[in-house]
Amino acid sequence: MNLIIIAVSDTDSVAVFSTGWKVITVACAPLMGVATAVVSVSGASFGARAFEKAETALTYSIKLGLLIEAGIALLIFALAPQIAAVFTRAETATHIAGDLEVFLRIVSIYLPTVGFGMLSSCIFQGAGKGMDALTATILRTIITPLFATIFAFTLNMGIKGIWWGLVAGNGISCVIIFSWVKIFLRDIVITEKTAIITVESIA
Repeated sequence: MNLIIIAVSDTDSVAVFSTGWKVITVACAPLMGVATAVVSVSGASFGARAFEKAETALTYSIKLGLLIEAGIALLIFALAPQIAAVFTRAETATHIAGDLEVFLRIVSIYLPTVGFGMLSSCIFQGAGKGMDALTATILRTIITPLFATIFAFTLNMGIKGIWWGLVAGNGISCVIIFSWVKIFLRDIVITEKTAIITVESIA
């Protein structure tokens, strides 16, 4: 991502990105606890072949994550000037305060979608589908820089295009991963019900 930023702007924008991303990472911390619980609950559900419970765990956790991250996003958006001021107290950093404020306000928009991707990946982990969880992570890693590049260069939006690309790329990848997991759960539930019907008909 730094290479794309340098190609569009300068090292000040790299500083804005690295500093702002630390704030975004901290904002995602509450989801880490929820994610740990989802892995445990879904793992137990898959072990007991109670697949509907895994689907319930996903739905509940995403609703909770959406509520938490939407609240945090609103706080970051509203308090962006104050947050930027905390990280730019040094005389050498004061000139990036305005750019950091813009970054925080743009990128905070994607926070409510984080749970869709992160918590969906946890279902794969709970199901023992480690490669699927890895693929989901790689997918997000590929899509985000792609959108940042498109917004910055193809749409000629400059450095703000990269920030909007982060929002679009992360948001879209999270929706794709969520849809993938929903299909996975639907198929496994259908397979289980078919197997039960088959056994009952034989008996």
